[in-house]
Amino acid sequence: MQKPKRKSKQRKKIIDFPWANLLWGGLALCVWLGEQAWHVQKGEAFSLLLLLKGLLILALAALVYHFSAFKGFSFLGLFPLLWLAVSRFQWDLCAVADNHYWIWLALFLSAEILIFKVSDGKWILAVLAPLWTALGWLFPFSFLLPLTFLTAQKGRFKRSEWVKWGGLGLGFFLFIFLRGWRSFNWFEEPSGGVPIRYGLYFWALWFFFITVPLFFLRRFRSPITRTVSFSMLFNLSFFGPFLLGLMWWLSNHFYFGGIYNLLIHQWYLAFLLLGWLGLIAMPKKGTFRFGVFPLFLLTVGLLFWGAFPPLSMEMTLFQWVLVFFTGFGFESFRRDLMDPTWHGRLVWVGFGIAIFTGVI
Repeated sequence: MQKPKRKSKQRKKIIDFPWANLLWGGLALCVWLGEQAWHVQKGEAFSLLLLLKGLLILALAALVYHFSAFKGFSFLGLFPLLWLAVSRFQWDLCAVADNHYWIWLALFLSAEILIFKVSDGKWILAVLAPLWTALGWLFPFSFLLPLTFLTAQKGRFKRSEWVKWGGLGLGFFLFIFLRGWRSFNWFEEPSGGVPIRYGLYFWALWFFFITVPLFFLRRFRSPITRTVSFSMLFNLSFFGPFLLGLMWWLSNHFYFGGIYNLLIHQWYLAFLLLGWLGLIAMPKKGTFRFGVFPLFLLTVGLLFWGAFPPLSMEMTLFQWVLVFFTGFGFESFRRDLMDPTWHGRLVWVGFGIAIFTGVI
């Protein structure tokens, strides 16, 4: 007796349009041209150099999105490129007389293209070492960029150990050669952090309500103590107060006003969180995640090597980078978290339009 044939499920066809992000790049370039016309209408003199600088930056950003996109019709570069085209910090970076900031951004985007395009660690190190050196020479907050591949494990991509250890050595060399210790902004100004009495209250509560109960659970060998999570929690109960004490000390003696004002007071922490979402949405295999990791290295770099007092153009440059990396998280938000129905897409479009108010 013949078995009844099972009906095979039809696979959903994927509309593959790999040039979508270049399409969004072209749209952003048109918006940038409209931005020039608007400023001219306001009475400002037209600058061909300013126009070309903005066009090149947007084109490089569109290429980064293009090489990092996955199969299927991609909306990755739609909103972020439009946000950047109309943003006040895009205009400031292109209009400022000091070209160091614009050159740094152009080199940084070129490095991002190479990270997504090249998949051999030996060649990645060869092509990125000059760019990382130039970025570190331009601004000290770039010292950590050679550590981009520090977490690369063997097998993630071809010859990953080359760029992992080579980048670590290059970062140490740049720090010594460029005398990075002279650029530390540690202890420049007391920040007026959390009063010590609150710390003492917290440590007392921590000891009696967390450390002591966990100690007795372990002492009497409760079944819950056999789990891996309990071991981690038990260690945290002892080392946590020391970490909090370190954070309290830093809050009273370490200067972080510039980046704190940007992330907290100006609400740019949302862009940083979307960048983090873009990082974890990237596949572990290949170099994709390492293309987003520089966002966090630059955040730490600005915290320790940012100018004191804070330079407005450094914060402007960081704003541009934050919005650029937001694109990866915003696309992941649409693709992986939002409802795929039309009203879910409409909510995503509404969020994209609302963010314009934060960048204009």
